[in-house]
Amino acid sequence: MTKFYIVAILTLFSFAALKAQVVSCQGSSLTFTNVICLPGDPQQTSDDFLQFTVTSSGGGSSQSSILLPMSSTPMAGTNFLPSNSPVTFSVPSINCAPLVIPFTIFGPQGECSNTVTLQAPAAPIPTMDQWGIIIVFLGMSVTGLLFLRQRKTSRLIANDLD
Repeated sequence: MTKFYIVAILTLFSFAALKAQVVSCQGSSLTFTNVICLPGDPQQTSDDFLQFTVTSSGGGSSQSSILLPMSSTPMAGTNFLPSNSPVTFSVPSINCAPLVIPFTIFGPQGECSNTVTLQAPAAPIPTMDQWGIIIVFLGMSVTGLLFLRQRKTSRLIANDLD
């Protein structure tokens, strides 16, 4: 029963991780969405990128910025975000590992700085489609029939020997 609860809790956390991450401070907020991995050459890990979208929202004269490492697009360094307008960034990330992004929200009551950790969702686990299941079912049926036939034959031989 304990395993069931652990699986249920992990499932809920995994669904929460796939949704938008919202960070609020002094009446303003940053929303990080659409975090995906952009893999490069499979032989190299240094050309992988995490792509994400940030939307800054808040009241009045608030302004937000995020600090991105070198080789980021559209621009490395400090990026000031327009209010209520989504901006998409691509940041280098070896093997699309989780990435810590520092941000600052400048509000009318002062500023607050923090970080957010972004991670691309895991690749889906491949499963069998309906044709694969049909083929496995047929293979198991043939194996079962052969096993039953062999068993019946061995019984008949044993009866003849008696």
